[in-house]
Amino acid sequence: MRWIYENSMAKSDDLILGALDSLSADQLDRFKYKLSTLKGIGYGLIEKESNAAVTRRIISKFTEKDAVAHTAEVLRAIDENKEADDLGEAHARK
Repeated sequence: MRWIYENSMAKSDDLILGALDSLSADQLDRFKYKLSTLKGIGYGLIEKESNAAVTRRIISKFTEKDAVAHTAEVLRAIDENKEADDLGEAHARK
């Protein structure tokens, strides 16, 4: 998914989806749990959802403008700092 971060035309949803796709199953489960506790998106709603569906929920709740920052915050909360940095840098380039 590195190409998404290097593509200056990538939209916020592409960037978020790329970040989620790069996580292992365990990391993704931790991301969903933290997303529910930190950002108020019910875990029961996202527990079994695909990465694309979770991405849509994040953008729906926070708007495309703010969704990347909220996603990066959750990534940092689960100690995925490199992924959060990559996401933030890619968003700054777009």
